[in-house]
Amino acid sequence: MTLNKRAASLLSLASRAGKVASGGDSVEKALQSGECELIIIASEASENTKKKFINKCHYYEVETILCGTAEEIGKAIGRHTRMVVAINDTGFAKLLKECLQETGLVN
Repeated sequence: MTLNKRAASLLSLASRAGKVASGGDSVEKALQSGECELIIIASEASENTKKKFINKCHYYEVETILCGTAEEIGKAIGRHTRMVVAINDTGFAKLLKECLQETGLVN
């Protein structure tokens, strides 16, 4: 499950627009503050990390996508490897979901 070129470009654009929180603590803060529209978790994240963020997303009613590698996600947002990122904009979240659904990475 790798990020396709379009999804990586959208993630990069969202990051440059300041609409992405990356890393565990930043994503948790975005979830708790209600800013978060979508969470992307790297497919190789530990079971503990996946469970933690899936449960938090369920509680805060935020959609979660397991997709891409930590390296791909980090590269797309211009950082080192990232296991989890939050998209804090409705438009970018919608475009990313559509893009990943078209490629069959998300149901």
